[in-house]
Amino acid sequence: MDFLKDKFVAVDLETTGLDVHRDSIIEIGAVRCKNGEIIERFSTFVHCMPEQLSPEIVSLTGITYEQLQNAPKPIAALQRLYDFIDGCVLIAHNFRFDFSFLQNWGFWCNVDFNGFEKNGIDTVALAKEKLAGQVKNYKLSTVAEFLGTECKKQHRALADAETCAKITLELAKI
Repeated sequence: MDFLKDKFVAVDLETTGLDVHRDSIIEIGAVRCKNGEIIERFSTFVHCMPEQLSPEIVSLTGITYEQLQNAPKPIAALQRLYDFIDGCVLIAHNFRFDFSFLQNWGFWCNVDFNGFEKNGIDTVALAKEKLAGQVKNYKLSTVAEFLGTECKKQHRALADAETCAKITLELAKI
């Protein structure tokens, strides 16, 4: 895991749903790590298109539409995230999901995340490789608990990005 010697960024998104072509990003969280330590955090709500969030999303995340009213528009939020992760390896728990939203929304906002896909690391795949047969599932909270890593608020972007970074560092020791 050579990327641990330099910098990596763990990212997590909260969205209005699971459909990358229909749903919106409502929160972005990311943590930059260097030499095994979290050195910087990035967090923002994102102003989304629907007038209301579904009751399921509000219940799951605790995010309300009112919190998104004065948030940056997607183009500004994604550009700030791009600047934060530029030059780093990108890591996510279920990388394909988060990256598909970054790629799709980045396309519409003229922010090109494609260069991060090649070296992107999925901590679900990493956990499956390192913890095969040792955990009941590979959910972020399950892996974190197994590794003795605190998992704060689930389904909040910054907390989940921090947990992703911490499990990455723990999985690297195995």
